[in-house]
Amino acid sequence: MNRPPHVRIINKDKMLDIMAVEALSHFVTGFDNGGHMTDKSIDGWKERKRHYNHPILLKTGQTSDSLRTLERGSNYVIVGSTYKVAGFHNNGTGRLPVREIVGASKPLEAKLLKILLKSLKNGR
Repeated sequence: MNRPPHVRIINKDKMLDIMAVEALSHFVTGFDNGGHMTDKSIDGWKERKRHYNHPILLKTGQTSDSLRTLERGSNYVIVGSTYKVAGFHNNGTGRLPVREIVGASKPLEAKLLKILLKSLKNGR
């Protein structure tokens, strides 16, 4: 079929929502894996000095449950935690080692790029 030239345009709002969900899923997975999801935690979170019956940062689930879309602009989304204590873990303190929960992640960037390219190819 011969049709006039056309361009497929993706739904930007839908794409931002998809990317936010993917990013949140990526970082929540870090809790199950003991880190390994950001460039700074690629080797996993530092072990505790004492043994506990629950994995690191999962005693109550409050930190992982606090991950959500924090801000949405016309061409960006910011995902992170609404739980103040998460900032201490993410950045470390004098007493707490850095256990980065959310941060730059080359694997996540690769996933998001793959989603974007697939969307452009399929026109969704």
